[in-house]
Amino acid sequence: METTQLNNIIPAERVAFVTNAIKNTFGQDASDIILLKGGLSGAGVYKIMVAAIPYVLKLDAPGVADIYATTSIAAAAGIAPKVFYADHTEGVSIYEFIEAKPIRESFTDPAELASELGKLIRKLHGMPVFEKTNDMRAMADGFIAQFKASNVLTGAAFEEAFTYYDRIKEVYPWHDTDKVSSHNDLNPNNILFDGERIRIIDWDAAFANDRYVDLAIAAISFASVFKLERALLAAYFGDTMDDYRYARFFLMRQICRLIYATLMFQLSAAVIEELTAQYPESLQFTSADIGRLAQEGRFDITKAEGQFYYGIALFNDALNAMRSKGFDAAMDIVGSSSR
Repeated sequence: METTQLNNIIPAERVAFVTNAIKNTFGQDASDIILLKGGLSGAGVYKIMVAAIPYVLKLDAPGVADIYATTSIAAAAGIAPKVFYADHTEGVSIYEFIEAKPIRESFTDPAELASELGKLIRKLHGMPVFEKTNDMRAMADGFIAQFKASNVLTGAAFEEAFTYYDRIKEVYPWHDTDKVSSHNDLNPNNILFDGERIRIIDWDAAFANDRYVDLAIAAISFASVFKLERALLAAYFGDTMDDYRYARFFLMRQICRLIYATLMFQLSAAVIEELTAQYPESLQFTSADIGRLAQEGRFDITKAEGQFYYGIALFNDALNAMRSKGFDAAMDIVGSSSR
C-alpha cells in the first residue's frame, strides 16, 4: 500500500511505524485499510488486508502497556482474538479479524445465549489475574459526581436513585479480596460470534475487579428477565449458586446500570435539553422501549440521541429495581453476611 493511502486514513506521524509493523509481521505491505465503526473506547481501530486475509490494526496512545498484557492473556485463553503484533511503546497492535455473525440471530433461544455467556465469563475469570487494578467504588462515585455537577438532568427521580446508591455503598463488600480478571465492558459491540465460538474484543477497560461486574454488565444486554438471569448465573456458578450470590449480582447490576447511564448522559449532554423538550415521554423510557426503537430502526448507540435514550432506559431500569422488594431483600442478605 502506498504511504499516501495510509496517510489518508491514520495519523501521518504513525504511518512509518505502522507500515514497518505490518511488513515485519507478514512479510509484505497491506493492500487495503478501512476504519472500523462501532465501540466507544476512542482508539483507532482499522481493518487491513494482507495477502487477501483480513486483520485488525489498533492504534492506542503510546506507552499503555497494560492493554497489551490483558489482551495477550485473554488471547492465550482463547477468549480474545489472536495477537499477531503488539508494541506498547508505540501503541500499535495487530489482531485476528473475526467475521462476526449476528449473535442474537445465531442463538435463537435467549436462555442458551445467556448460558453460553455465563460459561465464557467463568472461563475469563479463571485466567491468571490481571496485574492492573482499580477502585470500583471510586469509579462509580466519580461518574455519578460528574453527572450531578453537570446539571443536565435533575429532579426527584435522580435524587431518589442516588439515595439508593448511597445505601448500596454502605453494605456492598467493595474490599472483597476475591478479585478476578475482569473485562468491565461486556456490551454487545465487544462480544463477537463467528458461528462456532464467542470471542471478546476491546480490552481497554480491563483490570482485576469484583467478579460480579462482568456478570452484571453482560446481564444488562443479554439477561433482561429473571429466567435469563438464572441461565447466566447457573452457567457461571453451577451448584454453588445461592441467595447471597444472587443478592451481590442484583446490587452490582444496579451500580453498573447507573455507571453506564451517567456515562451515556455525558456523551449526549449537548442534545438532552432539546430531546427532553421535544419528547418529554423519553424520560420514562426503559429497556423495553429501547428494544422497540431498535426493532423500528430508530436506535443508534453511536449517535447522541441513541446514547441519551439508552442512558435514561438504564437509569429507569435501575430505579425501578431499587424500588422493588427484591432490592430490600438483597440489601438484607448482603448487609447481614459475614462473607
